[in-house]
Amino acid sequence: MMHEHIIQKYRYWYSKLLQLYSKSYYERFGEGMKQTFSDILRAQAKDGKDLFSCALWMFIETSGGIIKNNLKFMFMNNKRILIVIVITVLILMIPFVAMQFTNEVDWSPGDFLIMGVLILGLGLAFEFSTRKGSLLNKFAIAIAVGTAFLLTWSNLAVGFIGDANPANLLFFVLVIFLGLGTIISGLDPRKMSRLLFTVAIIQIVIPVIALIFWNNDFAPGVLQVFILTAFFAGLWTASGLLFMRASTQKLEIKPAG
Repeated sequence: MMHEHIIQKYRYWYSKLLQLYSKSYYERFGEGMKQTFSDILRAQAKDGKDLFSCALWMFIETSGGIIKNNLKFMFMNNKRILIVIVITVLILMIPFVAMQFTNEVDWSPGDFLIMGVLILGLGLAFEFSTRKGSLLNKFAIAIAVGTAFLLTWSNLAVGFIGDANPANLLFFVLVIFLGLGTIISGLDPRKMSRLLFTVAIIQIVIPVIALIFWNNDFAPGVLQVFILTAFFAGLWTASGLLFMRASTQKLEIKPAG
Protein backbone atom coordinates (compact mmCIF):
# COMPACT_ATOMS: atom_id res chain seq x y z
CA MET A 1 0.00 0.00 0.00
CA MET A 2 2.87 2.31 0.87
CA HIS A 3 4.54 1.47 -2.45
CA GLU A 4 1.36 2.29 -4.37
CA HIS A 5 1.19 5.72 -2.71
CA ILE A 6 4.80 6.44 -3.74
CA ILE A 7 4.17 5.15 -7.27
CA GLN A 8 1.14 7.43 -7.68
CA LYS A 9 3.18 10.39 -6.47
CA TYR A 10 5.98 9.64 -8.95
CA ARG A 11 3.42 9.05 -11.68
CA TYR A 12 1.90 12.49 -11.02
CA TRP A 13 5.25 14.21 -11.60
CA TYR A 14 6.03 11.95 -14.56
CA SER A 15 2.75 12.97 -16.19
CA LYS A 16 3.78 16.63 -15.73
CA LEU A 17 7.10 15.87 -17.39
CA LEU A 18 5.40 14.16 -20.33
CA GLN A 19 3.40 17.31 -21.04
CA LEU A 20 6.65 18.88 -22.24
CA TYR A 21 6.43 16.70 -25.34
CA SER A 22 4.81 18.28 -28.40
CA LYS A 23 1.03 18.23 -28.11
CA SER A 24 0.55 15.70 -30.91
CA TYR A 25 3.16 13.35 -29.43
CA TYR A 26 1.70 13.63 -25.92
CA GLU A 27 -1.83 12.97 -27.12
CA ARG A 28 -0.68 9.88 -28.99
CA PHE A 29 1.74 8.29 -26.53
CA GLY A 30 1.22 10.07 -23.18
CA GLU A 31 -1.24 7.65 -21.55
CA GLY A 32 0.72 4.61 -22.68
CA MET A 33 3.97 6.01 -21.29
CA LYS A 34 2.35 6.79 -17.95
CA GLN A 35 1.00 3.26 -17.75
CA THR A 36 4.41 1.78 -18.63
CA PHE A 37 6.02 4.00 -15.97
CA SER A 38 3.62 2.70 -13.31
CA ASP A 39 4.01 -0.93 -14.42
CA ILE A 40 7.81 -0.76 -14.21
CA LEU A 41 7.70 0.77 -10.73
CA ARG A 42 5.21 -1.85 -9.52
CA ALA A 43 7.51 -4.58 -10.84
CA GLN A 44 10.41 -2.96 -9.00
CA ALA A 45 8.36 -2.80 -5.80
CA LYS A 46 7.36 -6.45 -6.16
CA ASP A 47 11.03 -7.45 -6.40
CA GLY A 48 11.87 -5.30 -3.38
CA LYS A 49 14.08 -2.91 -5.39
CA ASP A 50 14.58 0.80 -4.85
CA LEU A 51 11.82 2.88 -6.48
CA PHE A 52 13.51 6.27 -6.32
CA SER A 53 16.57 5.36 -8.40
CA CYS A 54 14.39 3.60 -10.98
CA ALA A 55 12.01 6.58 -11.21
CA LEU A 56 14.94 9.00 -11.42
CA TRP A 57 16.48 7.06 -14.29
CA MET A 58 13.19 7.07 -16.21
CA PHE A 59 12.85 10.82 -15.60
CA ILE A 60 16.34 11.40 -17.05
CA GLU A 61 15.74 9.06 -19.99
CA THR A 62 12.38 10.66 -20.75
CA SER A 63 13.85 14.18 -20.47
CA GLY A 64 16.40 13.26 -23.14
CA GLY A 65 13.60 11.93 -25.31
CA ILE A 66 11.62 15.15 -24.86
CA ILE A 67 14.56 17.30 -25.94
CA LYS A 68 15.22 15.08 -28.96
CA ASN A 69 11.55 14.99 -29.92
CA ASN A 70 11.05 18.74 -29.55
CA LEU A 71 14.14 19.53 -31.60
CA LYS A 72 12.97 17.15 -34.31
CA PHE A 73 9.46 18.68 -34.20
CA MET A 74 10.86 22.20 -34.38
CA PHE A 75 13.11 21.50 -37.36
CA MET A 76 10.50 19.47 -39.23
CA ASN A 77 8.09 22.40 -38.98
CA ASN A 78 10.69 25.10 -39.50
CA LYS A 79 13.06 23.76 -42.14
CA ARG A 80 13.98 27.28 -43.16
CA ILE A 81 15.27 27.93 -39.62
CA LEU A 82 17.61 24.97 -40.06
CA ILE A 83 18.76 26.48 -43.37
CA VAL A 84 19.52 29.79 -41.60
CA ILE A 85 21.58 27.95 -38.98
CA VAL A 86 23.51 26.00 -41.64
CA ILE A 87 24.22 29.19 -43.62
CA THR A 88 25.44 30.89 -40.41
CA VAL A 89 27.85 28.03 -39.74
CA LEU A 90 29.10 28.03 -43.34
CA ILE A 91 29.76 31.79 -43.25
CA LEU A 92 31.69 31.44 -39.96
CA MET A 93 33.72 28.62 -41.50
CA ILE A 94 35.22 31.09 -44.01
CA PRO A 95 37.35 33.04 -41.46
CA PHE A 96 37.98 29.83 -39.50
CA VAL A 97 39.47 28.08 -42.55
CA ALA A 98 41.36 31.24 -43.57
CA MET A 99 42.98 31.37 -40.11
CA GLN A 100 44.54 27.95 -40.81
CA PHE A 101 46.46 29.32 -43.82
CA THR A 102 47.26 32.98 -43.08
CA ASN A 103 47.99 35.23 -40.14
CA GLU A 104 46.16 38.09 -41.85
CA VAL A 105 42.90 36.69 -40.50
CA ASP A 106 42.92 36.52 -36.70
CA TRP A 107 39.49 36.14 -35.15
CA SER A 108 39.10 35.62 -31.41
CA PRO A 109 36.35 33.38 -29.95
CA GLY A 110 34.51 36.62 -29.10
CA ASP A 111 34.60 37.67 -32.76
CA PHE A 112 33.07 34.36 -33.82
CA LEU A 113 30.43 34.68 -31.10
CA ILE A 114 29.45 38.25 -32.05
CA MET A 115 29.32 37.50 -35.77
CA GLY A 116 27.45 34.24 -35.15
CA VAL A 117 24.80 36.00 -33.08
CA LEU A 118 24.60 38.83 -35.62
CA ILE A 119 24.24 36.59 -38.69
CA LEU A 120 21.87 34.18 -37.00
CA GLY A 121 19.78 37.02 -35.54
CA LEU A 122 19.44 38.81 -38.86
CA GLY A 123 18.75 35.54 -40.67
CA LEU A 124 15.97 34.60 -38.26
CA ALA A 125 14.58 38.14 -38.40
CA PHE A 126 14.45 37.88 -42.18
CA GLU A 127 12.90 34.41 -42.04
CA PHE A 128 10.09 35.35 -39.65
CA SER A 129 9.39 38.75 -41.22
CA THR A 130 9.03 37.37 -44.77
CA ARG A 131 6.50 34.68 -43.92
CA LYS A 132 3.70 37.12 -44.71
CA GLY A 133 3.25 39.99 -47.15
CA SER A 134 3.71 40.69 -50.84
CA LEU A 135 6.80 40.14 -52.95
CA LEU A 136 7.57 43.87 -52.72
CA ASN A 137 7.45 43.62 -48.94
CA LYS A 138 9.90 40.73 -49.02
CA PHE A 139 12.31 42.62 -51.28
CA ALA A 140 12.07 45.65 -48.99
CA ILE A 141 12.77 43.51 -45.92
CA ALA A 142 15.66 41.77 -47.68
CA ILE A 143 17.30 45.11 -48.50
CA ALA A 144 16.76 46.45 -44.96
CA VAL A 145 18.11 43.30 -43.27
CA GLY A 146 21.08 43.12 -45.67
CA THR A 147 21.90 46.78 -45.13
CA ALA A 148 21.67 46.43 -41.35
CA PHE A 149 24.02 43.45 -41.50
CA LEU A 150 26.50 45.21 -43.80
CA LEU A 151 26.51 48.35 -41.65
CA THR A 152 27.02 46.42 -38.41
CA TRP A 153 29.66 44.13 -39.89
CA SER A 154 31.71 46.98 -41.39
CA ASN A 155 31.40 48.97 -38.19
CA LEU A 156 32.62 46.04 -36.10
CA ALA A 157 35.44 45.22 -38.52
CA VAL A 158 37.09 48.58 -39.06
CA GLY A 159 34.77 51.29 -37.75
CA PHE A 160 32.55 53.30 -40.08
CA ILE A 161 34.32 56.55 -39.14
CA GLY A 162 37.91 56.39 -37.92
CA ASP A 163 39.41 53.72 -35.70
CA ALA A 164 37.81 54.73 -32.41
CA ASN A 165 35.41 57.54 -33.23
CA PRO A 166 32.56 57.65 -30.64
CA ALA A 167 30.15 58.30 -33.52
CA ASN A 168 30.46 54.64 -34.50
CA LEU A 169 28.37 53.74 -31.45
CA LEU A 170 25.53 55.76 -32.97
CA PHE A 171 25.39 53.34 -35.93
CA PHE A 172 24.67 50.50 -33.48
CA VAL A 173 21.95 52.69 -31.94
CA LEU A 174 20.57 53.22 -35.45
CA VAL A 175 20.29 49.44 -36.04
CA ILE A 176 18.64 48.97 -32.63
CA PHE A 177 16.24 51.82 -33.45
CA LEU A 178 15.40 50.07 -36.72
CA GLY A 179 14.77 46.76 -34.93
CA LEU A 180 12.51 48.31 -32.29
CA GLY A 181 10.69 50.36 -34.92
CA THR A 182 10.08 47.24 -36.99
CA ILE A 183 8.57 45.46 -33.99
CA ILE A 184 6.36 48.43 -33.10
CA SER A 185 5.21 48.89 -36.71
CA GLY A 186 4.17 45.26 -36.99
CA LEU A 187 5.71 45.35 -40.50
CA ASP A 188 2.90 47.60 -41.73
CA PRO A 189 4.25 48.80 -45.13
CA ARG A 190 3.27 52.45 -44.67
CA LYS A 191 4.83 52.65 -41.19
CA MET A 192 7.89 50.76 -42.39
CA SER A 193 8.42 53.19 -45.27
CA ARG A 194 8.40 56.11 -42.83
CA LEU A 195 10.76 54.24 -40.52
CA LEU A 196 13.23 53.49 -43.33
CA PHE A 197 13.20 57.11 -44.56
CA THR A 198 13.90 58.22 -40.98
CA VAL A 199 16.77 55.74 -40.74
CA ALA A 200 18.21 57.10 -44.02
CA ILE A 201 18.17 60.62 -42.56
CA ILE A 202 19.83 59.44 -39.34
CA GLN A 203 22.48 57.68 -41.42
CA ILE A 204 23.37 61.05 -42.99
CA VAL A 205 23.15 63.00 -39.72
CA ILE A 206 25.61 60.79 -37.81
CA PRO A 207 28.70 61.71 -39.91
CA VAL A 208 27.68 65.37 -39.68
CA ILE A 209 27.64 65.07 -35.87
CA ALA A 210 31.01 63.30 -35.99
CA LEU A 211 32.43 66.06 -38.21
CA ILE A 212 31.31 68.71 -35.73
CA PHE A 213 32.28 67.04 -32.45
CA TRP A 214 34.85 64.28 -33.18
CA ASN A 215 36.61 65.41 -36.38
CA ASN A 216 40.09 64.49 -35.11
CA ASP A 217 39.44 60.83 -36.04
CA PHE A 218 37.73 60.80 -39.43
CA ALA A 219 39.41 58.08 -41.49
CA PRO A 220 39.32 57.21 -44.34
CA GLY A 221 38.55 60.90 -45.08
CA VAL A 222 35.59 63.28 -45.13
CA LEU A 223 34.72 62.71 -48.80
CA GLN A 224 35.04 58.93 -48.53
CA VAL A 225 32.90 58.79 -45.38
CA PHE A 226 30.12 60.82 -46.99
CA ILE A 227 30.24 58.73 -50.19
CA LEU A 228 29.85 55.62 -48.03
CA THR A 229 27.08 57.35 -46.10
CA ALA A 230 25.25 58.16 -49.34
CA PHE A 231 25.53 54.50 -50.35
CA PHE A 232 23.91 53.27 -47.12
CA ALA A 233 21.32 56.05 -47.10
CA GLY A 234 20.44 55.04 -50.67
CA LEU A 235 19.87 51.43 -49.58
CA TRP A 236 17.62 52.52 -46.68
CA THR A 237 15.71 54.79 -49.06
CA ALA A 238 15.31 52.03 -51.64
CA SER A 239 13.84 49.77 -48.98
CA GLY A 240 11.52 52.59 -47.85
CA LEU A 241 10.34 53.18 -51.43
CA LEU A 242 9.56 49.49 -51.87
CA PHE A 243 7.55 49.53 -48.64
CA MET A 244 5.73 52.65 -49.87
CA ARG A 245 4.91 50.94 -53.16
CA ALA A 246 3.70 47.87 -51.25
CA SER A 247 1.40 50.04 -49.11
CA THR A 248 -0.03 51.62 -52.28
CA GLN A 249 -0.74 48.20 -53.77
CA LYS A 250 -2.45 47.22 -50.54
CA LEU A 251 -4.79 50.21 -50.85
CA GLU A 252 -5.45 49.50 -54.54
CA ILE A 253 -6.71 45.97 -53.93
CA LYS A 254 -9.09 47.05 -51.16
CA PRO A 255 -12.71 46.78 -52.37
CA ALA A 256 -14.43 50.10 -52.97
CA GLY A 257 -16.86 51.36 -50.35
